[in-house]
Amino acid sequence: MSTGEFYCIVDEGSIARSPGLNLALEEALLEAVARGELPSPLLRLWVNPTSIVLGRFSSPSKDVNLGEAGRLGVPIVRRISGGGTVFHDPGNLNISLFHKSSGFIGVREVMGKGLSLITSILVDLGFTPEVRNGNDIVVGGYKVSGTASYASRRSWLFHGTLLVNSNLALMRRLLVFPDDPTLGGRVDPVKYNPGNLSSLNSTINMEKVFAVVTDRCSTVTRHVSLSVKHIANHLFECKYSAPGWTIKGILPKC
Repeated sequence: MSTGEFYCIVDEGSIARSPGLNLALEEALLEAVARGELPSPLLRLWVNPTSIVLGRFSSPSKDVNLGEAGRLGVPIVRRISGGGTVFHDPGNLNISLFHKSSGFIGVREVMGKGLSLITSILVDLGFTPEVRNGNDIVVGGYKVSGTASYASRRSWLFHGTLLVNSNLALMRRLLVFPDDPTLGGRVDPVKYNPGNLSSLNSTINMEKVFAVVTDRCSTVTRHVSLSVKHIANHLFECKYSAPGWTIKGILPKC
């Protein structure tokens, strides 16, 4: 019997969904954990199709090569958490941690718990990770994970990426990388130096990463419940597919 800490959803259907619906599921799962319909803590492992994901306060005109995204037909979506704009594709594993709470907890505490999880996974994979810029996880001088969080009074969400074998050339075509990667001396420039785990260690692949993460699970399910999907579909229709939310971050009334 597994003695892992987390109830885990290995969301095998995520790669076939639209990126907006996958983000709607993040919010739907957060609410299900808050209501006690799903256990806490909960991990969701999922993979998005090729897409650009804006942070809650990100600007697509500043962060995205809109002409190239349009020419290639790469969708742009917005998540509920803060942080910067990121690139998703089938070579990137998303790890989301949901936790029930009784009142707001600070961003630093949420990020601390999530960063500890991601770094420990990397240690189990044989790497020596470090955290820079508050939310970037670095191995060997390369950023292999970006992270962000969101909290309500009843639950909180931390989600992070793991670049396993992502198409970094396409990432650089789609995202705007600053001329000054230190942003005037405010950040460590590693923020704009992404790297794949498979390039750092040729034995690493998506299956191995999944196995290491699921070793931490007490229970593993490979499906999202119909009730959560129903809520996610509603959120997608009224919010995550709405241009006002995607382009300007204007919250609709759902």
